[in-house]
Amino acid sequence: MRLHLQAVMIVLATFLNSTGMATAVEPAPAPPQPMFLKLQEVKSAKILPDLGEMSPEIAILRVDPKTQATQLLIRTPKGIHVRKHWHTANETHEDGS
Repeated sequence: MRLHLQAVMIVLATFLNSTGMATAVEPAPAPPQPMFLKLQEVKSAKILPDLGEMSPEIAILRVDPKTQATQLLIRTPKGIHVRKHWHTANETHEDGS
């Protein structure tokens, strides 16, 4: 079975190279590596300084040098409401509780 699979892969690679399809496919970007940070060591800034201790805080954790995708940590007090808004790129959320 293993030899059969290898033969199929060789035939497929030969076909893709001969048709030019092999060069048309870009490799998928490597997934980001896990980050291990102590919360006390993360530099954050108040988003709404006028609120004092009730202000949400933001920290930039990583910026992808190629795509400029930015990973942020936003900490908010309970009960804060984020108004409807949009971004030009994807956004994901994690519940920190």
